[in-house]
Amino acid sequence: GSSQAAVVSCLPGDGISGFRAAFLASRSWTQIDPATVAGTPLAALGAVELLRAESLAMTCSIAAHLLAAFARQPRRFDLGALRQLNLGGEAIVPAIVARLRRLLDANGAEACV
Repeated sequence: GSSQAAVVSCLPGDGISGFRAAFLASRSWTQIDPATVAGTPLAALGAVELLRAESLAMTCSIAAHLLAAFARQPRRFDLGALRQLNLGGEAIVPAIVARLRRLLDANGAEACV
């Protein structure tokens, strides 16, 4: 993302990953507490849609919760502004990344995500 990107971050704010999103990489930054997203995983996609965010940051565990919630309660999101997905803070699971990519693509995210 560019220095002008709007970011939605579900990463903990207590580490370098969370602070990088907050202070270095965005024109606007929205932090969703990881515990909140764990309870309401689709909130991350809702925030991207509402804010027309260009960047989304989360752990692979949060992505897995999001995918499970979407499977239980599918809906359409307008993710056309999303340009960048940042996964970090823990090990990356390729199968989760592939499923998340398909979900993002199906909801209008750019192919470069």
